[in-house]
Amino acid sequence: MEGHVETWVKHAKERQFSPDKIKWLERLSVLCSEIPF
Repeated sequence: MEGHVETWVKHAKERQFSPDKIKWLERLSVLCSEIPF
């Protein structure tokens, strides 16, 4: 699961998404790593 979010964040940075969107994705990535699936 975590890998997918990291990929999104990477793509977001490559496509120069807004910092807010990148922050949101990074926060989502942290949540995903803390929640055991």
